[in-house]
Amino acid sequence: MIHLKCRKVQMLTYLAPPKSGSRFHNYKGTFSIILLACVDANYKFVLVDIGAESHNSDVGVFKNSIFGQSLEKGTLDLPYPVEIPGTTKMLPFLFIGDEAFPLKSNLMRPYPGVALSKDKTIFNYRLSRARRCVENAFGIMASRFRIFRKPLVSSLETSTFTVAAAVCLHNFIKSAEEEVPSCERRYCPLDFAHNMSPDGYINDGRWRTEEALAINRLSRTGSNMYSRQAEETRTLQNYFCHEGATAWQDAHIAKNGKK
Repeated sequence: MIHLKCRKVQMLTYLAPPKSGSRFHNYKGTFSIILLACVDANYKFVLVDIGAESHNSDVGVFKNSIFGQSLEKGTLDLPYPVEIPGTTKMLPFLFIGDEAFPLKSNLMRPYPGVALSKDKTIFNYRLSRARRCVENAFGIMASRFRIFRKPLVSSLETSTFTVAAAVCLHNFIKSAEEEVPSCERRYCPLDFAHNMSPDGYINDGRWRTEEALAINRLSRTGSNMYSRQAEETRTLQNYFCHEGATAWQDAHIAKNGKK
């Protein structure tokens, strides 16, 4: 059962912190800090880790974060496993990440590679649709808080507080708008985030049409760790392909050459 989503992005800064050497230097030739975040289905940030040095690998940032260490130690107080709807199979509550993150009992990532079987392709597609929540959260925040449209000209401490303040304000406004009719929402109207048509097709939200943002994705450099927790992966994959199958997923797979 999917509960949260997980993703990581860069927050660009103008100058390197004093005496930091190349620790904040990224592959684009600029200096940055990293925002590691988990987002729920309502595009609100649930857990964030702000300020990691951008020279670190994706896996390194995750392992060194409080969130990553707590997940590894099993101290996050997650709900107990539950039955998947329509089956008698038990599955733990899961965070969903991209290929940059390691596979763990409570952290699911897609299969690596492109030459995949139909079942594995369906599994990756369903995880990708779930991960759109975190794409929306970052896109909405960066679009509405226009300070992120250009590099932050501030100290490391101030840049970190700026990101934290934006995250808190984003959550506050999103929560307030939940009490407002959808037609009256100003911060995140229905068409501002990705939305799904009746046939299951995902339409891009309006935030994607905004000018280039200063929040960028990091490269995906995670290693292949699918030999671990393979049972949970197969259980979820079988559910997507059988009891939990949908017409729109089959249409998408067929459109992309899988039969």
